[in-house]
Amino acid sequence: TTFRTAEILLRQSEGLLKSAFEKLLPGEGQAFDAAQYQSQIEQLLHWEQFGIHLTSPWRVVLAGRPNVGKSSLINAILGYERSIVFNEAGTTRDVLTATTAIEGWPVQFSDTAGIREQADELESTGIKRAEQMMNSSDCNLILIDVSQPEEEDDLRLISQWPDAIIVAHKTDLPHRWKQPLPSGAISVSSITKSGIDLLLKQLIQKLIPEVPDQNTAVPVTSRQIQILHRALEALNQSEQSVYTSLIQQLLS
Repeated sequence: TTFRTAEILLRQSEGLLKSAFEKLLPGEGQAFDAAQYQSQIEQLLHWEQFGIHLTSPWRVVLAGRPNVGKSSLINAILGYERSIVFNEAGTTRDVLTATTAIEGWPVQFSDTAGIREQADELESTGIKRAEQMMNSSDCNLILIDVSQPEEEDDLRLISQWPDAIIVAHKTDLPHRWKQPLPSGAISVSSITKSGIDLLLKQLIQKLIPEVPDQNTAVPVTSRQIQILHRALEALNQSEQSVYTSLIQQLLS
């Protein structure tokens, strides 16, 4: 938890969230207004991903074929040597993680095995794990080494993960990438630190496109979010007693 996330959590715990939950039930003498409650729950659930990450970091996976400089980039972002940098392809078989704060938001970076088609059995295990992590991450950074001609593994990764941020890495070296760079690619050098500030700015814009104002209620636990989803389902099925019981659980 960072100071910025702690400040938001504190506002929720000081009554902002409880007040929002209380409005999901009729007051004395009021009618049950399903449409109004549905709208209010949808407003709360609009922030569910943001709320969950107030207590656990946003997860960012660095991916690319072997030797594109994933470990070097993590070290440059963190400002210290977290990963051991090797020159031999396929040396990162275990996932290395490191958590830092960017603009006050907690972000966990994962340095995964280099992804390529031609890999031995041990390396393939690391590649499968890397792809699993990419499927469940909040954002993926795909690194390409522009000091080398593009390879099929580069092009396949870019095609396979269209929502990823593409990092054109090793720009301090002579440019040997032959094709035009992918649209939106960010040119970065881990040696000179060129482009890293822009990369982190775009990363945060992708992870957190909007921030709630200080008067907005935000559900912050998996339990709260699960109950709100179940309550919404109960409303849609006109199960008023089930709905009421669920909201009372939120208030207990």
